[in-house]
Amino acid sequence: MTHDKTSRFDARLTRAAEAKQAALQKFKDRQAANGPEAQARQEERMKIQEARAQREAERAKARAEAEELAAKAAVENAENARLQAELDAVKAIELAAEQKAQRDARYAARKARSK
Repeated sequence: MTHDKTSRFDARLTRAAEAKQAALQKFKDRQAANGPEAQARQEERMKIQEARAQREAERAKARAEAEELAAKAAVENAENARLQAELDAVKAIELAAEQKAQRDARYAARKARSK
């Protein structure tokens, strides 16, 4: 029975070594495949990568332009709000002055009637 365990262990070691050797051979085969086909694939990948980089740069440029437009619009909105607030303040002052003039006129009329 001891012999049986040993043979199974040896078989596992042998299979593991064979698997490692197969993986190494597969790697070496891929390294040897650096011929014109592999170079063509590499060139194609490089073209795709360059195209992606170009599209990303275009997107970043468009994003920056959109942010710039948004910032300009925000500045314009703030300026418009400030002008509207000033206009509202002027109207409120005018209204208060008009109401005071009406109140003073009523007071003067009441004073004139009582004399």
